[in-house]
Amino acid sequence: AAAVEAVIDERGAELAQEAQRRAKREEGRTGMSRWVDNSRDKLPNLYDRIAEKMDLDPQTELAVEEILETGFETLTMITNELVEGDLDDDEILALQIEAKDEFGNIIGQLDEVLDPQQMIHLGQIYSAEVDPKVGGAITNNGNQGDEEDEG
Repeated sequence: AAAVEAVIDERGAELAQEAQRRAKREEGRTGMSRWVDNSRDKLPNLYDRIAEKMDLDPQTELAVEEILETGFETLTMITNELVEGDLDDDEILALQIEAKDEFGNIIGQLDEVLDPQQMIHLGQIYSAEVDPKVGGAITNNGNQGDEEDEG
């Protein structure tokens, strides 16, 4: 009886640990989705701030908006798949990497239409209006562009 009880206790502990891992994974998946949705909801306000605070020609301003809209559309598709898909750990990790790569892609595209000073300014506005972490990445990209111009 004691041996059976020990096996049952051990199995129960394994099931509890697996449930905790699953819950943590779910939390990460839904957290990322909520973060993308919240950021996307803030984009119209961001565009207003860009129009107010940055002296961009209309064509460049439109290009920035299109880059952000398209990028966040892609991020929304990725996070929807993350939340709604029946995925294993490798698939979850692959989608999270894909989302991170998409942010890199967005920043790269912004860098093609904005000069380094404009990237820095956009990063500051993005930090204040949407998200400091992504805003910081945009600013860093602009700073790197400045260093290349000086060197």
